[in-house]
Amino acid sequence: MKWLELEREGCIAGVENLLASEDCWKNRYQNLSDVDVQRVPECTDQFLLMIEAITERYRLIESLDVQSQFLNVQIFLLDDFRLRLAQISQQLSSPWEEPFIQILNCAWYIAYVLDEWNEVDIFIRIQACGKRAHFRGVFDDVADMYRHIWQQRARDLTVAFYQHIRARIRRYERENWFSWDSCESLDLTASFCPFLLEVRRLLNYVNSVISPVSAAKIYELLNEKVADVLLKTITNISIKLVFIVSCIGDTRKISETFQPYSSHSNDCFYVIQVKKRAVR
Repeated sequence: MKWLELEREGCIAGVENLLASEDCWKNRYQNLSDVDVQRVPECTDQFLLMIEAITERYRLIESLDVQSQFLNVQIFLLDDFRLRLAQISQQLSSPWEEPFIQILNCAWYIAYVLDEWNEVDIFIRIQACGKRAHFRGVFDDVADMYRHIWQQRARDLTVAFYQHIRARIRRYERENWFSWDSCESLDLTASFCPFLLEVRRLLNYVNSVISPVSAAKIYELLNEKVADVLLKTITNISIKLVFIVSCIGDTRKISETFQPYSSHSNDCFYVIQVKKRAVR
């Protein structure tokens, strides 16, 4: 059907224009970005509007079979956009480079929207007919693929986070703990500061760009990496009582660093477990 081909080609051309725009990765509500908890980039918002416009154009067609063909075009376009996001993120030299986290926000938001579309009447009717008569929604598969790309890129981000903070704790590992006087003030070890400051810097950056609705999972993953670094540090140091006491004081500062972001997650900080293991 010529109409189907025109919809597909028109949307592909539209996506090309969106991704070439200077405002592509800026927040869709530039003047009201604080109220957008999803922090959706302009290109993602406009792309979904194009997909919705296709629905409105075929909504009044009586044949469910023809509607199903249009739906297949929409699913093709959604998958094509996902592949474009994956390609763009792979071309970046670092997860700290824009638009890496913006792509995380894209993937999270599109998966969320597709879950909502599964409950829309027209898609329920299409799902109930023919080969789509199963328990899964019509957009479940493509939504899962968007969640998959989010998980992949979130792992890339946490690996980069680990590498940065691991490099900053080297001096702390090389501390001559046997020369320390156990009576000294051990509230915060000076050599621990570079590590602590790097954790704060990266957390502040992530918090400034990641969507609050997905932040809980991100902070959980970052917590794990902080715990990994601290546990590795502990195993690399010849344990002495003065070090154990110092480690407890230093890790308390890590907990304080994460505290502003704790509202995003009800999980206990993994760094608390580090304290307990250190004492043992």
